[in-house]
Amino acid sequence: MTDGTSSDDGAQIRDMAARLPVPEGVARVEAARKRLEAAARSLSDAKFASGGRQQLEDAVFASMELAQQVLYVALSGELPSDGAVPALPDDRDGLLSEHKAAMESLYIHMDDADPDAFLDCTWRHPELGELNWREWLLVVAEQLDDRASELEGLHAS
Repeated sequence: MTDGTSSDDGAQIRDMAARLPVPEGVARVEAARKRLEAAARSLSDAKFASGGRQQLEDAVFASMELAQQVLYVALSGELPSDGAVPALPDDRDGLLSEHKAAMESLYIHMDDADPDAFLDCTWRHPELGELNWREWLLVVAEQLDDRASELEGLHAS
C-alpha cells in the first residue's frame, strides 16, 4: 500500500470486497499482475540490475505469500501455519514466470471457494486493521499496482 494509507482506505476496501464478486477481485489481481509484468519487462537491463530486480522480487514474494494466505483461508477458514514461498529465481523471466504460475493457481482454486464462507477469519494489516480473505484479495491487487508504479518510476530516474 502507499504511504498515504488511512482508515478510510480500510473502509473502502471492506465496502468494495463486500460488493464485488470474487471473480472481479481475481480479475483485478490479474490486471495488476500484468501491469507489474509489463513494467518489469520494459526496464533496461541496467535499470533492472540496479534496483528493478529487487523491487520485482519483493513484489513477487509479497503477492505470492498473500495469495497463499488468501487461498488457504478461503478454503479452510484458517490461516496457514507455514506460508513458505518457494525460493525465487534471480532472473527477470524466471521471477515473472514463477509469479504468473502462482497467481494462476490462486485463480483456479478461487473457483472452489464459497464467497461467503470464512469471512469471520481475519488477520491484521498494519494500516487497514483486521481484514478477511476477500478484502485481502483486493489488497493483493493494490499492492501489485503500487509495485508496478514503482517499477514504472524507474524509467524516469
